[in-house]
Amino acid sequence: FRLVDYLCELGRTDAAAAVVDRWIQRHGEIPASLGQIRVRISMGQSKRARQALNRIKDNQKWRYWMRSLELDYNDFKALTFIHEENFDRAQDILNIPVVVGLHARRSYLKGFVAFQRGEAEEAAGFFGEAQIQLNNLEFPYHSDPILFVQSKFFLAEAAIARGDAREAERNYREFLDMWQSAVWELKAVDRAEKKLATLTAANDS
Repeated sequence: FRLVDYLCELGRTDAAAAVVDRWIQRHGEIPASLGQIRVRISMGQSKRARQALNRIKDNQKWRYWMRSLELDYNDFKALTFIHEENFDRAQDILNIPVVVGLHARRSYLKGFVAFQRGEAEEAAGFFGEAQIQLNNLEFPYHSDPILFVQSKFFLAEAAIARGDAREAERNYREFLDMWQSAVWELKAVDRAEKKLATLTAANDS
């Protein structure tokens, strides 16, 4: 499931769907169905994903599986509204208390929603929280390395929005140090490279 989630986070929805197709043949119905829901969210099928989530809302067996996979039900539901760019509704859901031990993704999602709403200072605070909660990247880690690296990018974006060029440059550099050798083309990498070049040129002039 982590692989499916990471691929969706990176916009590699086709690759995630292929993993789920193989998964269904070898594993139980519930974890495979959760993988399908995550892929549907990434594909923009938000209403279908919410319908599936509503069906499992009070099902203890499904909620047990979600907890075992370190998933929070409300984070999943908020993602459906984020993909619809309904950030007000997503924020309402993200304000519901999170399951103990799953605060890092919640902080990241709150930061993303705040950033999209133009609240750069608040977004930086949430992404900073996510960084602290996801700080362990060495095996055996119990965090999310994709969100850790992505939050670096958004910390840089939030710094740009706040007019803090030095902070933006630092975070763009750290993001690229982690992500620049990725075999996939990532829009965030392209943007970070261009913004960093602009900031470096401004400092040199």
